[in-house]
Amino acid sequence: STIFLSVVNPGNGTAMLNWNQLFLDKKNEGYYNIYREYPLGTWTLRDSTKNLTFTDLIDLCSDSISYKIEVYDSMGCTSVSNVAGGKFSDQTPPTIAPIDTVSVNAAGLAGISWNSSSSPDVDSVIIYRSLSSAGPWNPVLTVPASQTSATNLASTAATNTEYYRIAFKDSCGNLSAMGVIHKTIYLTHTFDICDTKASLKWNKYINMNAAVMQYRILRSDNGSAFSLIATNSI
Repeated sequence: STIFLSVVNPGNGTAMLNWNQLFLDKKNEGYYNIYREYPLGTWTLRDSTKNLTFTDLIDLCSDSISYKIEVYDSMGCTSVSNVAGGKFSDQTPPTIAPIDTVSVNAAGLAGISWNSSSSPDVDSVIIYRSLSSAGPWNPVLTVPASQTSATNLASTAATNTEYYRIAFKDSCGNLSAMGVIHKTIYLTHTFDICDTKASLKWNKYINMNAAVMQYRILRSDNGSAFSLIATNSI
């Protein structure tokens, strides 16, 4: 029998394919190759399976897509199904990727670094800021997906702790959930002139991957280079 392919659009950003079994030479491993046509005239292998169904995740905003199934026997002969498809749209948010670190530069501004999303159609990264872990979360920066770091020029990290989260948006406007919270380290100090002591206090850094193991305290005298004077283990 010929392979008859049916393609259904469930309206959730996927294409659901199913087809009938084709009986071949026993030496054939029975893999069905799934091809997608996009743009028109260009066929790309999406996957291979021994099953008779396949769900394709749509990563195009809105367009017509066609599919076909091909299978080969041990003699190199090919059986090709009919072409089936329809109009589909991407409704799946990008995969979130975590913040690597947030830090405070010499100008007192927060810098945020993150990992790239694994989703191929990510268009931009949105950076959210709050002064509390409970929010509200306000978008302060939107940068191209090619970037993996940014500096918030409106940061007040020199005077308080700032909380940051990121989200990813794809080319179709689908927005991911916000990722885990990171916060800047806000250092305060007091001097005891008579006792010739400086007391330092700072907030805990959260959600670093891997976990924070120690804090290193560095000191600069009269504008000289910073040097390590102590470590605090976690």
